[in-house]
Amino acid sequence: MPEAEPSPAPAAPSPAAGTAPARHREAKFPRAHAFRLFVYLAGGHLFAAFLWLLFALGGK
Repeated sequence: MPEAEPSPAPAAPSPAAGTAPARHREAKFPRAHAFRLFVYLAGGHLFAAFLWLLFALGGK
């Protein structure tokens, strides 16, 4: 049985045309993520305020 020769490692994929280098992509925070973060923070604070109100009124 002949021994199979190992195949060469596949070449690294070349970056797609028109994409920015990784260092530039990390520097910009996407607007959609910033908006989602704001919505989650505002919603979380409103929910916490609602819970605080429930406990404040329930303790009286």
